[in-house]
Amino acid sequence: QLENSLTNEWQRRWLLMRQTVLLNLLLKVKSRIKIMMTTGTLVEMEMEMAWEMYTETVEEIKTEIKEEMGMEILIEMIEVLCLSPMSVLTMTL
Repeated sequence: QLENSLTNEWQRRWLLMRQTVLLNLLLKVKSRIKIMMTTGTLVEMEMEMAWEMYTETVEEIKTEIKEEMGMEILIEMIEVLCLSPMSVLTMTL
C-alpha cells in the first residue's frame, strides 16, 4: 500500500510538473514565433526600402542618360549646321 501511495504521489507530481514544462515550452515557442514575425516584418520593410532606392537610382540614371543624349544630339546638330557647305558659304560672305 505504501508503494501504491508513493507511485500515486509521483504520478500526481509528474502530471503537475509536466503541465508546467509544457506551458513553459509553449510560451517559449510563442515568443520565438513572435520574434520571427517581427524579424520577418523588418526584413520585408528593408527589402521594400532597398527596392525603392534601386528604382530611384535607375530613374536617376535614365534621366542622366536622356539628358546626355539630348546634349549630344544638340552638339551634333550644331556641328552639322556649322560645318555644312551652306553655313561655310554664309560665314565667308
